[in-house]
Amino acid sequence: MTITEKYIQLILSYIDDDIETELINGLISYKFRCPFCTMYVQSDESRQKKCASLAPIKDSFDYKFVCRRSWSSDCRSRGGGRSFYNFLAMYNPALFNQYKKELNLTRGRNSGGNF
Repeated sequence: MTITEKYIQLILSYIDDDIETELINGLISYKFRCPFCTMYVQSDESRQKKCASLAPIKDSFDYKFVCRRSWSSDCRSRGGGRSFYNFLAMYNPALFNQYKKELNLTRGRNSGGNF
């Protein structure tokens, strides 16, 4: 499991209690209600729609956040979505700081400490 996958598992419990999964590019994609724009939707039926996802990026072990509804400036998908790194920074800054530290520790070990 990569560091990103580890933090995806951690953040999913904050996002939604009903996550759907599907296999994309050989990795699992996670679908859920958008944490940024669901509150702006009027009907209960629309609020229940899983319009957001954390999807794997082809030929990479990274993920991106995409919201098909894009009703909030935080979830607008100009440019094809938001990196997991940026999504986590916006959604849960405390967990993001842990993620950053862990990424930096790993990079330091892999590169001999040179960034």
